Amino acid sequence: MTGCSIAMPFRYVDEDLSKELTNENLVVSVTMTQYKSDWTSRKLFWRHVERVEKSLSERQGLVGYSMRRQILGNRAWTMTIWKDESSLLAFVRSPAHLEAMQQALPTLENASFARVELPASDIPLSWEKAEQLLISQNSKSLYLD
Repeated sequence: MTGCSIAMPFRYVDEDLSKELTNENLVVSVTMTQYKSDWTSRKLFWRHVERVEKSLSERQGLVGYSMRRQILGNRAWTMTIWKDESSLLAFVRSPAHLEAMQQALPTLENASFARVELPASDIPLSWEKAEQLLISQNSKSLYLD
């Protein structure tokens, strides 16, 4: 599914929050996007990814995140872990994320996402498990041709 890829280590945004939630279920959101391979699309896509990543430190309820991308390809993945569904929804509706979705949508060939609640003890997920979530919930794929 991925070919050769590189991932950043999982980043805990709020260590105190992650310790506070050790006995809780957390919301895991995983996305895969395949952007168009032309230079303009690639540049616009990654510019919005950078803006959204910078906005993450402002998000209440974010436990942590990781990103991954193909080295010689045009796929990228995100994994975010949230205290609860309302924290995730607030992020999805945030100005940085809404702008990225609106402006970068034309750069995408397809995208898929998965969302699940898991015990905090399972966090962070390996990328292998994150991909399994995407496969098991593949009815949430968007083909944007």
